[in-house]
Amino acid sequence: MILLRDLFSFEMVFTVFYFIAAYKGSPWLDAIASRADLTLLATAAGLLCGIPVWMKHRARLSRAHTRYLLAFGVFTLYALLSYLVAGSGENATLKMLRWLGFSSWALLAPLLLMRSAQRIDRLLRLTIVFSSLFVVEALVQLLRGDATIMGTLGNESYQAVGRYGGSALVMILALILNRTTFVRQSVLLPMAGLLLVAVALSMTRQAIVGCAVTVVALLYLNRRNSDRMRQAGRLALVLGALALLSLGLRMVILEDYDFTRFASRMHILSGDTDLLITDSRTEIYAVSWNLWLRYPLMGVGLGSFPDASGLPYRQSHNLVLELLCELGAIGFVFYGFLVALPAAVVLRQARSRMDATALALAAAWVFFLVCSMFSGDIADNRHTLVFGSLILAKEGCRAAPPAGKPGGPKQ
Repeated sequence: MILLRDLFSFEMVFTVFYFIAAYKGSPWLDAIASRADLTLLATAAGLLCGIPVWMKHRARLSRAHTRYLLAFGVFTLYALLSYLVAGSGENATLKMLRWLGFSSWALLAPLLLMRSAQRIDRLLRLTIVFSSLFVVEALVQLLRGDATIMGTLGNESYQAVGRYGGSALVMILALILNRTTFVRQSVLLPMAGLLLVAVALSMTRQAIVGCAVTVVALLYLNRRNSDRMRQAGRLALVLGALALLSLGLRMVILEDYDFTRFASRMHILSGDTDLLITDSRTEIYAVSWNLWLRYPLMGVGLGSFPDASGLPYRQSHNLVLELLCELGAIGFVFYGFLVALPAAVVLRQARSRMDATALALAAAWVFFLVCSMFSGDIADNRHTLVFGSLILAKEGCRAAPPAGKPGGPKQ
């Protein structure tokens, strides 16, 4: 599954960079994070490792790559202008710095440095392995009795388990749907089962909704392929049964037979304002929406949500509402291009038979896009930029001339 040379590659360093947010659920990483900014260290290491890669494998940007970089640049300039005009405090400054540093690296590294199918496949392998290892660690914590919040996995880990476990799960499902070899399926199916158990045990909203939406997206992308649709039906039966068994396991291990709170957390998606007592998200969403109605064009300013709302929260916990209330309709449209360009590539690829890598990238991108509607801010939700850039980089691999040919990548 993972090769020795993968451990000594640029993709390994980059995987650590965008995976490092999981330290909230990992005791040993949490101990390191108390002494240093892990994301900053991972970014610096990635830059140092990326310079030789860039010098050795420089490639010309296609029109699609140029448009994506232009969209990112326009949005960044607008966000910087909004930040300067609003003149907000420490929260806004940190948010702007994280966008300029971490989000820029999340977009530029895949687009400029992972221009070959081999590098993209290696990143997928590492992502799946990292997610599986993290899930195993969380399950060990659970079996040792370290579950606290809502009977979920760990004090902070339930969100990370849901997010990373769910992303690896949908990528594995995409690979299985592509009719991988029997040997690979014999490895991937148990991993999918393990990840599904962890996601079901975590009962994380963003992961459950993200997996459901991504599965629907995978079915849509494969609607022209009858073989894949039949295989998807068989997978749905097996994984559905496993999910029910996981819920039973959760009740036995955690002695938690009351799903009322989880039901209320899911019911909040319907917009029922009577649930303000049981979940703060409705209040945050309502305040964010009202702020946008008051400042519809340019919003209250990047990072100004805490001051403008009067709530003890750093962000709206919803990408759309965050863009609208902080950056207004203009910022929402500018950011929309960063979503529309990868979406156009995926839909164009779906007209023909998508290969395993393209399908897995599309699945991960859809999943993280859905997750961004529940948690984090534009600077935290870097995964959408990572996989959006990878989708465009993969498209560049398809369109590029063969290695060794004029205009093709160097061998």
